[in-house]
Amino acid sequence: MVERYIRRLRKQRKNLTLQQQRQFLQAQATFKLPNARRVARWLLKPSEQLKLEQQTFIKYVCDECPEFRTLQNLALSFQELIKKRQQADILDEWLAQALESQILEMKNFALGIQQDYLAVAAALKYEWSNGQVEGQINKLKLIKRQMYGRAKLDLLKARMLHVF
Repeated sequence: MVERYIRRLRKQRKNLTLQQQRQFLQAQATFKLPNARRVARWLLKPSEQLKLEQQTFIKYVCDECPEFRTLQNLALSFQELIKKRQQADILDEWLAQALESQILEMKNFALGIQQDYLAVAAALKYEWSNGQVEGQINKLKLIKRQMYGRAKLDLLKARMLHVF
């Protein structure tokens, strides 16, 4: 979505009259047009954490395309929901807002959360995590892939025990 808007801005620049193009080329650029990934990162940050030029650009983008303001509000509220581990009823409200929005990507994201609702609600409710287990499994698989076809079981076992 951000990429489409950036492309539209660039096309508008090409549709200028000859005199406007000359003025455009003579003007001194103080702000380079950012790529879509950078704009998405700016949208996900609170405005207090952005520089003045970034805040101005985001304000301009949101004024030109109100869907961006909705997208930014939904994304920031979801971040807060996850960071503060808020209750499932707030998650339900957020899902309703996301599904009512006109943004296809946000609707798809909300539908994905609804499909795995119990897991997301449990992640918000409990402090437990299986991140340590997943990390150890990932490390073992990495060693297994590195050693594939190079050694027998005894060397593989020694290398895995050495890791821990």
